[in-house]
Amino acid sequence: GIRSAIESVRQLTSIIRQENAGLPLAFLGHSWGSLIAQAIVNKHSEEYDALVLTGTAYRTLVHMNGGDLAKKHAYLGTTGYEWLSRDESVGHAFLDDPLTFKANGIKLFG
Repeated sequence: GIRSAIESVRQLTSIIRQENAGLPLAFLGHSWGSLIAQAIVNKHSEEYDALVLTGTAYRTLVHMNGGDLAKKHAYLGTTGYEWLSRDESVGHAFLDDPLTFKANGIKLFG
């Protein structure tokens, strides 16, 4: 879960610091990684010299419950991914892609 991910990132940070003593360390977190970065830096900011967050959310996981944001698009088609594009084939391609992450991330990792 997320606690394990956070601990793993902190462990990697420690290894990087040991192997690169004296060099500044910037923490880059994108999307889900930005939420992990926020959780870490909120409590352990002294471990990093810089922080870059991209594709992030204003709220942290504890405060985030967007509900079903795609609900208003449900009537548009059958895939559940109609919010991606007006082109119906895009939703089907996304759904058929074996690399598409379909689980509820907060329930799975939170």
